[in-house]
Order: sequence, then structure tokens, then C-alpha cells
Amino acid sequence: MKPQQPSPSICRKRNARRAVCALVATILLGVSNAAMAEVETRGHFTCYVAQNGDDRWSGTLAEPNAAKTDGPFASLERARDEVRRVGRARSRKVVVRGGTYRIKNTFVLSKEDSGTEGDPVVWQAAPGEEVGLSAASRCRMRRLPRYRIPP
Repeated sequence: MKPQQPSPSICRKRNARRAVCALVATILLGVSNAAMAEVETRGHFTCYVAQNGDDRWSGTLAEPNAAKTDGPFASLERARDEVRRVGRARSRKVVVRGGTYRIKNTFVLSKEDSGTEGDPVVWQAAPGEEVGLSAASRCRMRRLPRYRIPP
């Protein structure tokens, strides 16, 4: 028995919800240069997210090491969790490497994910790289029967 596909209206709602999440995350990635300059001049924690990353790694390297035992995180969720773990004692920066990231679940940032004026949390695309977020999902459309419209 084949699993039942969601109806087109459910797919539209799901895609709309994901699009809003992707828009919010895109806005967060477009942080001002003034905030970045502040983070660069103070002691801070930096982690990286890349498509060739792994959520089991430390996230402190922009690229995987030669042995492929450490490197960037693979997901925004893992970077968010690490920023939470580090705490508010210092400024924190998440650098997202170029590429299109598929968002499978709603990506939530809450009050605990925000920094302070003295210790900001900055999410940014890597310099010179473009980041895309996609929350779209594939939906199978059922074929509708053809109807003849009388003249």
C-alpha cells in the first residue's frame, strides 16, 4: 500500500510556513557591517556552517580538515544550539558558507538566541559567498479528471 500524499492545500500551507522561516533566516544573515566590526574587535566565539559539514564536528573550522574528522556544522540548527551552549558571556558569530540550504523543519530563534548590546549574536554569510535557504517541499499533484464543458 502506497503512503497517502498530502493534499495540495496542505502542501501550500506547509510551503508558505517554510518560506516565512526562510525569509526570517535570510534577514538574519544580512547583518550590518557595524555589528560585525563590533564582534571582530572583541573576544568572541565563531562557528561555521557549510554544506560539506557534519553536525558531529566542532564547527570551529570553515572547511573540513584533511582527515575529515573536524570542520563546520552541517545545519543552522546545530549552530544555533552551539551558540546557546556558549552562553551570553561573550559575543558570538555564525558564518554560513555559500550554497542553498534545505530547511526541513521550522527553524526557530527565540529570546535566548539574541545577544546583548555589548555581546551581540551575529549570523552572516561568508564574505563573497551567497547563501540561499529553501523550505520548499515536493508535493505530488493528483491528476484531475477531464470534464467537458458544454457550449
